[in-house]
Amino acid sequence: MAERTRTISWADPELAGQATFTMRGLEAVRAMFRGELPKPPMGELLGFTGELAEEGRAVLSVVPAEYHSNNAGTAHGGLAGALMDAALTTAVLTVLPENHYVNTLQLSLHYVRPLLIDGGKVLAEATVVHRGNTITTASAEIRTADAKLCVHGTGTFMIRSFRRD
Repeated sequence: MAERTRTISWADPELAGQATFTMRGLEAVRAMFRGELPKPPMGELLGFTGELAEEGRAVLSVVPAEYHSNNAGTAHGGLAGALMDAALTTAVLTVLPENHYVNTLQLSLHYVRPLLIDGGKVLAEATVVHRGNTITTASAEIRTADAKLCVHGTGTFMIRSFRRD
């Protein structure tokens, strides 16, 4: 059996985080999508791409590949979970002022169709449903390029201010 390998590299997440705190969330997300700020290392590891960022809305994508697979020959459910969390978090980031960050409190996912290995790009579209001062909720769907629903869900997020002492 031939061994397969994959090598990735990433930027220091501490430096990227510091840069993002000086911008409004939407600005920081768009800078990441343009490659002016580095992606989070987890996004690099899994191969996520930022497609669209608007106030309260974000679209991320991934092309499920062999290195995402489970033993059933489809993408592991954790790929969809991570993509959903990333899209939801990114949508929430787009509504934050500078010096704020977000933590996931809860995810609820409903898997209705597997992400297929070599089945092409899937898109996760997330929208903020409620923006509170400390708690924000959002919903998202992951669909195939031909719009077939694979996963839908919601998330609850805590908004925190970042203070430099």
